[in-house]
Amino acid sequence: GALIAAVDEPPGTLIRPDTVRLPALAALGVAGDESAYEALLRVFTNPQNVPEIRQAAIAATGRIIDRAGRIHAPVYAALKAMLAENDPRIWRTAATSLGLARLPGPDVTPLFVQERIQGALKR
Repeated sequence: GALIAAVDEPPGTLIRPDTVRLPALAALGVAGDESAYEALLRVFTNPQNVPEIRQAAIAATGRIIDRAGRIHAPVYAALKAMLAENDPRIWRTAATSLGLARLPGPDVTPLFVQERIQGALKR
């Protein structure tokens, strides 16, 4: 809805001020709506966004994961990729968000299988 629209920018543009986006990102996390994942991933994987915005999007993602008690494979992969970022605010928040997933064995297996396949394809 409106919160997603407030944080999600068209590719190649950054038109909304951070003073709008930061509170909207926090509100998305509190709302806990998994439908926000796609927009949040676009925000935190976009290096054009300032670190504070990217960190807020990752934190919102973590709050949604915590409320849902699960993590989807694309979200897992995107957060895992953030662990390689140079900015400690980004990789620490990503690590914290990944830790909130509380994945039971049956949910972990597909994620790790997908990750191993992707790793093998890169070789």
